[in-house]
Amino acid sequence: MRTKNIILLAVIACIGVVAFFFACKYSYESKLSALKEEAKEAFIKAFNQELKSRNVEGEGPLMLTLPDVSNVGFTELPDSVIYADSTGVYKLKLDKAKHYNNITTDTSVRLLHSVAFKEHPIQPDSLNLIWKKYLNESGISMEAALYVSVVDRLGDVTSASTSYSEWRKFSNLVFIVSIGYACEIEVMAYLHYSVWNMLYMEIILGLLIYIVCIYMIYKFILFVQNKIFSIRKKEVIEKPVIKIVKK
Repeated sequence: MRTKNIILLAVIACIGVVAFFFACKYSYESKLSALKEEAKEAFIKAFNQELKSRNVEGEGPLMLTLPDVSNVGFTELPDSVIYADSTGVYKLKLDKAKHYNNITTDTSVRLLHSVAFKEHPIQPDSLNLIWKKYLNESGISMEAALYVSVVDRLGDVTSASTSYSEWRKFSNLVFIVSIGYACEIEVMAYLHYSVWNMLYMEIILGLLIYIVCIYMIYKFILFVQNKIFSIRKKEVIEKPVIKIVKK
């Protein structure tokens, strides 16, 4: 009986572990999706605040060739865009993948972004501080970092990242957005999160519930087994014994 009980307990425990794993997996994916959405909303607020601090009056391109993006399919997008300003005419390569990842679909606003950050590029540390402020307002208290890359008119790429952000890795990437008329600015946003700091309460409560449930199920099965054993034993005792006497 003892060996059977051990096997039974092991089977129940395995089933419980599988159920607990899938419950945690679903909860983690749900929370991570919500985290990414809230983080992006906070970033857009931070970016708009940074944009308002730029003075772009009296500046601006004189020509644009990017069609209305809301009515253009992927295959119909041009390979490049052209605009002219006081310094000359420029033809910029348009990255189609980045095009659909732009922070806005409004062509005029994209143009404004390019002008605003042409002379004074985005500073990752400065924008990151503003982003963290909005993250805290959303109830997200985690380390945050930004990695910004910019493609200039000659096609050269310059990049910069938030200071003291060595912890950045692909698994901590929450979203990527492109900015500008030709999507020439790309921002990769990171949050220092882990399964534990997102699910520690659920894991602790889940383990407690798991242990209690396993114990209760085990005790219930033992109770049923003892009942069955007692009934069978009683039937054996009450069954009349017939003796055959040989003459």
